[in-house]
Amino acid sequence: MGSPFTQSGWVLERQDRPHGNFEAMFACPVTPDLVLHGLTHVWWDNGGLSDPTASPRGLWNTAETIRSDALPGPWLGAALILSNYGNLEAVVAHHDGELAHFALVGIWGWQGPIPLPGPAAGPPAFIQSRFGGRGNFEVIVPRPGGGLSHFFRDNDHGEIWHEAPQPSSSGNWSGVGLIHSNFGNLELVGVMDGNLVFIWQNGSGGRWSAPQVIARRFRGRPAFIQSSYGAQGNFEVVGAPDGTRAIGLAHFWRNNDSPNFPWSGPFSFGSDGNRIYEDVAMFQSSFGHLEVYARGFRENSVSWFRAAPAAPWVEPLSAELVMECT
Repeated sequence: MGSPFTQSGWVLERQDRPHGNFEAMFACPVTPDLVLHGLTHVWWDNGGLSDPTASPRGLWNTAETIRSDALPGPWLGAALILSNYGNLEAVVAHHDGELAHFALVGIWGWQGPIPLPGPAAGPPAFIQSRFGGRGNFEVIVPRPGGGLSHFFRDNDHGEIWHEAPQPSSSGNWSGVGLIHSNFGNLELVGVMDGNLVFIWQNGSGGRWSAPQVIARRFRGRPAFIQSSYGAQGNFEVVGAPDGTRAIGLAHFWRNNDSPNFPWSGPFSFGSDGNRIYEDVAMFQSSFGHLEVYARGFRENSVSWFRAAPAAPWVEPLSAELVMECT
């Protein structure tokens, strides 16, 4: 099962036995001709199941819609973690650039928004790192005017949000995925100037590398995790291709057991419905699968794909998630 530092995105699995429920934070998209409001927490009941797609309900359940007079929506995107405080925690980017933190705190429900000390120009990546005694919160987000911004919350000293040096000062970034790898680094995959790129930070407060291009002609926000495959744990990336025939999704992986760290892919899937995607999330579930969720381009519906080790990607027909956007 994934952890707060090996994955970022808007879907996760709770830590429970034999299987935890899946949780998602869905932000309705902004379209050119229609402004869709909505920031909704949904969940999928995995209790007692050996296969989540065999659920007799076959439905996502709406837990709560977050409403705030301070930030009514629409949203550029959300990111969700299960922190070691025991809370679901979300960071969301508002269409006016506001970046805010919410937390689901016991019987008190969703609390927030708490503003972060800087604006956003796209959907955020959010993790809890292993830096500090408690584990800091880390957010990286596209920056207005180009480049990326990095914010962190010092969970050992007052739980205050701070701004860190920029991971990148240039490039038009449409979205990023972030992990704290078992190499000890923050590692990031994003779409910069239409290219799928990888950068990493050399330890806490270290310098960020120059972007390494994994593939060209991509859009939106990619998904990025460190899986349990291989001895070290491979990096897994799923993104949305761009271009004249930009349908389906593409999977890449990095062999972290090889001294040269080669990337492999693309392994294409999800093109049967001729659908264009733009916002992708992924985690490795306790069912032994990679689970991928992808929102259609300027749509309020999400497709669910899954793959077992060394097996092809499949899409359960029962897993379509359609949000009620207003």
